[in-house]
Amino acid sequence: MSKCIAEAYREKPCVSRCLEPKDCTAMPLATAIIRDVAELPYRTSPNDQPDMMLVTADELRTILEARL
Repeated sequence: MSKCIAEAYREKPCVSRCLEPKDCTAMPLATAIIRDVAELPYRTSPNDQPDMMLVTADELRTILEARL
């Protein structure tokens, strides 16, 4: 786990606060958020946009608050 992500779990800092980009990656966090959205119950993507994820603002806020 990168230093930045480890700090995020302790102090909830913004990922961009890392001093060295090589020590800072948002990918594990982004992947977790995407997975949380994809696992929302009773969701289907439009037939013409199978990669689209449908989420309400309240659902996204809840997911972000839980992860950040």
